[in-house]
Amino acid sequence: MIRNLLNKKFQSIFVFMCILSLSPLSIFSSIPMQEIEVLYAPPTAQEFLDLRAAAGMRERKVLSAEKGIPNSLFWITLRNHGKLIGMGRVVYPT
Repeated sequence: MIRNLLNKKFQSIFVFMCILSLSPLSIFSSIPMQEIEVLYAPPTAQEFLDLRAAAGMRERKVLSAEKGIPNSLFWITLRNHGKLIGMGRVVYPT
């Protein structure tokens, strides 16, 4: 799906971002891969904000997250026993 989107005429405006709450080595060396769920669904606004904060990214307001999440083209989330541990999305400028 992503490849098809990127092959279209707007390919230069797509940005893929992936955020992990901890360094990849500390997350994935302590969690067996079979315990990580890969879902093609967005996080909640609060999960989005919490994971951004844990990754050291700048703070955003809840309203901003609530507006931006549904306006993303594609989402992938990583969960361990229901807890969000990673996320990625394809976005485009408005």
